[in-house]
Amino acid sequence: MPSKIPSSLQNFCDMTSRKNNPPLPPGIRQVVPPAWCADCDVCCHFPEKNSFLAPYFTREEITAAISPFNKGGLRGIFGTGGMGELKTGCKITLIPYREGYICPAFDPAITHCKIYDARPIDCKLYPFAILWNPSGKEVLLGMDTKCPFVTEHAEDGFLKEASLEIASAIESPPLLDILASNRDLIGPYQDDVIPLITLRGLTNRII
Repeated sequence: MPSKIPSSLQNFCDMTSRKNNPPLPPGIRQVVPPAWCADCDVCCHFPEKNSFLAPYFTREEITAAISPFNKGGLRGIFGTGGMGELKTGCKITLIPYREGYICPAFDPAITHCKIYDARPIDCKLYPFAILWNPSGKEVLLGMDTKCPFVTEHAEDGFLKEASLEIASAIESPPLLDILASNRDLIGPYQDDVIPLITLRGLTNRII
């Protein structure tokens, strides 16, 4: 994997993010260049079927993912009761793949998400993550070191800049309201996630 990000590639990444992502949620940009994602076997892969790391979809995101107009439609893999019984959202049901499990929206043959344009906030944030602090009393924004790009570029200025932008977006409507209504988007504390920013506005909304 490359150790330095060419400015042209970073610009392409930023433009792709703005072009492909819907207008909501604002303030979230894809920080990992596509070349890294294409060679990675971390994202979308999970060690167990009921992994707490499985992507969480809000009710609105479920609707978008199972849309009949979406070629990668995922009807039937969100919970067991169907959309009529989902009041907020839920985690997607992982499927077996080799020694572990993958997100059913992920196509391992081409290492690409089949619902990329409709992927949830949970995925758009990555490699950033929203999680509780060790005491469970504050919500943090962190950066996941399981991502190879983060491992190599954790100290780079543009990642720190992106974290500030994302934290600001999370602490403002509409993301603040979405997160407050979908608390399962907040994961447990993880030792391999670097704590970056305490999200005081979100913490105050839910505690």
